[in-house]
Amino acid sequence: MSDRAETILATADALYGAITMPVAAALFPEVSPSRLRHLMHALVTRGALVPAWAAGTGQRVWLTTRSAVGRVAGVRKWVADSDAIRCAFVSRNAGTVQPPVTFLHTQIAGLIVSGFGTYGRTFDSELHSGEAVTMADGIACPEPDWRLIIEIERMVRQSPGRWQKQGGLIDKIVAELGQPGGEDALTQHLVVCPKFGAEHAGQRIDFEHELDAALVGKTSGLTGVPREAGWWFLPIDAPECDPVWHPIVAGAAPPRTLQGIAARRASFAAQHEKNAALDRTRKMRAAAAKAGVSLPAGVTMLPASARRSDATPPPP
Repeated sequence: MSDRAETILATADALYGAITMPVAAALFPEVSPSRLRHLMHALVTRGALVPAWAAGTGQRVWLTTRSAVGRVAGVRKWVADSDAIRCAFVSRNAGTVQPPVTFLHTQIAGLIVSGFGTYGRTFDSELHSGEAVTMADGIACPEPDWRLIIEIERMVRQSPGRWQKQGGLIDKIVAELGQPGGEDALTQHLVVCPKFGAEHAGQRIDFEHELDAALVGKTSGLTGVPREAGWWFLPIDAPECDPVWHPIVAGAAPPRTLQGIAARRASFAAQHEKNAALDRTRKMRAAAAKAGVSLPAGVTMLPASARRSDATPPPP
């Protein structure tokens, strides 16, 4: 089985036996959507994954069929009854099954960790296993010496006051501001939450502003906080956009540039189009040779050095 297939299955195992297409696409921004769909279809054909619709979410999901170490297979977690499994997945049409209550939270965290973890990924299930109880939703490494601690805050019927509790989000971010994270790696927080909350007293709560103000207030008067210290924000309804930098010291630039998931995928668009053009030319030539006719004027093959190959990812 290819390395990509193994990565998809390992990620699905880490996400409690389920993976969505956005997460798979975030793992491989250099792979065209058509090739990725072909890979997912191949995994279904092999029996490694089964497709389903997550009821109430409108999302298509692929469930693992075999248990991983310490984790039950996705089909067993989502559908406990074996007869129901056979009824739901015996045909090629995906069945509709009831997802676990943590499904959306887990997949959002999986998307962020997969998309930003170019040089290393640790998912929620791996952080909370055994004796390693790290209260975060994942860790992603955009560079070998750069760690992003991922925090997913859906804020369902919650107020910003929950962040102020002892040991809460604000305390965790302050404790890591500008600090090395093992082998002198830069450690920062990336917080994914709604930009706005429900109206209160006639005004909508701006979660991004509230968190920023709370962190600035918490660090006021503290010594030893680096000038370049800060954190990143992503709106939960647009998790693939470019993260927003929030410095602790007003006006301070981020020590490194962080490209969003969508922007990184878009950087491969030209290569995808070139590969698609090569495919079209190849198919036209094959069809022409079979029919014994000449290709239309202007249709030529690119040199061998330009033929289809997987692009090497450009620097983040």
